[in-house]
Amino acid sequence: MKILVLSNFYPPEVLGGFELACAQAVEALRRRGHEVLVVTAAARGYCPPEPHVRRAFSIADIWNLDAMARRPAVVQRLMDAESRLISSFNVRALAEAVDAFRPDVAYVHNLTGLGGLGLMAALGHLGVPWVWQLGDSVPSYCCSLWGEVMPALAERFGAEIRGTFIAVSSRLVAEIEGLGVPLRGRVELLPYWIDGRPGPVPRRSVRNGPLRVVSAGRLTPYKGVDVLIEAAGLVRRSRWSVEIDFYGAVSDVDPNHYPALLQQHGVEDRVRFLGPLDHASLIGRYGDYEAFAFPTWEREPFGIGPIEAAAHGGCLPIISRSCGLAEWLVHGVHCLKVEPTAQDLARAFLDLLEWRIDPGPIAGRARSATWRDFHVDALAPRIEALLADAASSASPSASGSPDEVVRLARLAEGLAQSIIAEAA
Repeated sequence: MKILVLSNFYPPEVLGGFELACAQAVEALRRRGHEVLVVTAAARGYCPPEPHVRRAFSIADIWNLDAMARRPAVVQRLMDAESRLISSFNVRALAEAVDAFRPDVAYVHNLTGLGGLGLMAALGHLGVPWVWQLGDSVPSYCCSLWGEVMPALAERFGAEIRGTFIAVSSRLVAEIEGLGVPLRGRVELLPYWIDGRPGPVPRRSVRNGPLRVVSAGRLTPYKGVDVLIEAAGLVRRSRWSVEIDFYGAVSDVDPNHYPALLQQHGVEDRVRFLGPLDHASLIGRYGDYEAFAFPTWEREPFGIGPIEAAAHGGCLPIISRSCGLAEWLVHGVHCLKVEPTAQDLARAFLDLLEWRIDPGPIAGRARSATWRDFHVDALAPRIEALLADAASSASPSASGSPDEVVRLARLAEGLAQSIIAEAA
């Protein structure tokens, strides 16, 4: 098959697990003999050219919160609309790619920042069938303005956007549809994946402590960073020791927030913020730890870090009971599930330190299950089958011209800008 992949970022340009998963799926499909073209945003820095990657999209820089806050309110709203609803520039880039590549099917990943609603409408107008990989609530994002789902947009989404959706958890599907955005067509559940090959992991024991814990990703309160720091303080007051290393960029808080929190809980010598690492280097560090802790918020769609650490480092996953990953693992068999509170997390740490729970067998089963069930090559046949089913549903008579779709996109963009400017 000729598969057109759409993604806002693509390695080495990475914000999180979404982009890595996209690249891993692309390489798995290429290994299976498919011709793949990735269309993604223009790089912010230098990226070595790759024949199968076209960095043609323009992305609205909504992630730079400081810069956004300094812009006039009307500019913020216009950028928000460009990010979520429509960018005629990106529709043109998509139309050119479709015209040149002639894909059998599109494999859509994260469209945040690209004007995703317009891109999905353009695929429909051009007659390109699609499979949308949902690792977050992107459809509701595309039907929102200023943080609120617009009922009229959600209604049109349900009426016009029909295809195959792959969701990483049932809680993600429930969240999207609970926000009033219907997923019309076929909805399949498939977990996120890892890549690579098994290597040796160290033999370790946590008897007598300290318990060495890692957490990685976006470092923000809703990912459980504050809870982990407080839990480390509770363990210390119980006369045991847990050492926590965080990898990633701190976001959404004042620069003094975490230094003050470490001091408040008396764990300045127990908790370290070690900054971002590239993916390969991070994987290489996992062998230094006994556990990966992820006490994230309830709406976490999945959470690849804990199973990646289990696979590559033999770490015991400690995860929120309500996160998407928890649907795929069994408490006490592949992981420990906790409520995302400092008290419950500290209790889990003490259970390991005081040897009420032996982490070795659980971590071993997590590692085996991850390599067996969550490897991208194990899941690629199912992705491939869904793409083939979607491709077979194509209706050539339904396709419009690239020129037509770009003119419609410019009209829609102009109308959106006018409405927003008048409402400001």
